[in-house]
Amino acid sequence: MANAQKVMTLADTAQLIAKVHKNAAQGVRFSYDSTKGEYGNIAAYFTAHTDGKIYGVKFPKYTYSNTPTGVKTRDNANLTIEISTNDKAGRDDYAALPAFRVWDVNATIGDDGVPHVTAIDGIDTRFRRDGTNGDVYVMTCPGYYKLEATSTHNEFLYSDTQYDGYTPLPGVLLPDGSKRPCLL
Repeated sequence: MANAQKVMTLADTAQLIAKVHKNAAQGVRFSYDSTKGEYGNIAAYFTAHTDGKIYGVKFPKYTYSNTPTGVKTRDNANLTIEISTNDKAGRDDYAALPAFRVWDVNATIGDDGVPHVTAIDGIDTRFRRDGTNGDVYVMTCPGYYKLEATSTHNEFLYSDTQYDGYTPLPGVLLPDGSKRPCLL
């Protein structure tokens, strides 16, 4: 696990660069394995595309203030999302961020809980909304969260990187305790 407050040493930096190069080679794009009939590099793709940003929102505790208004914090502070209509697309700063990207996919779930993605909408022609190529799911990266509390506020934090003290989102862990390559 990474420590969000840690100062990186030269050795840490070298390890990070090596990891990025290794993952970039294996996960730049989703790769379909025709012998298995599924995408084989989902975990590598998400690992290669994590950005380590921490998105937060802070709410006052009721004992401090009864206002329900939260304040965006950290990397979430200046992001905007606007309502879209049939006539006008709204602004969505989250759409391209790795922690919030989603894809419509066809997939199956093995008896062991492991997802098997067989098609990705917009990436290949195998994707079917009628379920003939597996059930239709929305796929996103595994995420991690943390609650930090002071005497006056609760701050909810979310990241695509598991920092010290961050808990995997429900569904990230398989029954054996290992991580799923993606969330469906």
